[in-house]
Amino acid sequence: MSAVTSHQADIGDSDIYADPTVYPDPNLTDHIVCVTAMTLIINPAVNIASLNTQQVMNIYTGVTTNWRDVGGPNLAIVPLVKPTTSGTRALFDKYIMGGVQEVGQPVADASTVVVDTVAHTPGAISYTSVATVNSTIKPIALDGVDATAQNIQAGKYRFWGFEHMYTLQNGIDATTAFLDFMQTPQIQQLALSLGYISASTVSASPTQA
Repeated sequence: MSAVTSHQADIGDSDIYADPTVYPDPNLTDHIVCVTAMTLIINPAVNIASLNTQQVMNIYTGVTTNWRDVGGPNLAIVPLVKPTTSGTRALFDKYIMGGVQEVGQPVADASTVVVDTVAHTPGAISYTSVATVNSTIKPIALDGVDATAQNIQAGKYRFWGFEHMYTLQNGIDATTAFLDFMQTPQIQQLALSLGYISASTVSASPTQA
């Protein structure tokens, strides 16, 4: 975002809305391109299917430290925490933690690193976009609700966010053409195939980021 406001880049991607106190430029323009569903992920050796919000908060505040306390095996919980600059963490902190500070083992922001670390760390738990989930880790439900497009569209699942592209006003012609291209049926269908959700299909919007 800083690169856009300082005229070093034409487009800045973001998982969350730009904070006007940090980026006060009135010409900064938001273009929503799709929706991304986030999910909790655990090491596949942990045999649970869902956690409720309070259980997640207890894990990420150090209150609960063993999986047996939430119906899993007798195994230490290893919560992985993304850096404060992470858009995924911002969504997790806002909609799951309610602003309470996370504690746990630091992990790089890159989703591929998070997934790989969870896959190879016994007892690990973290969070990532559904689009990055693979067979090496286990996604679990939140409050008994899976991170699906249908549940988001029905307003049943709250851990999700819009994907944004920011420009200064409408940008140059080439930038405008690219933004229009991102909204074409071809690209929106590609986004669906990669695990994203068309923004036009999501009517439930609880002050989403």
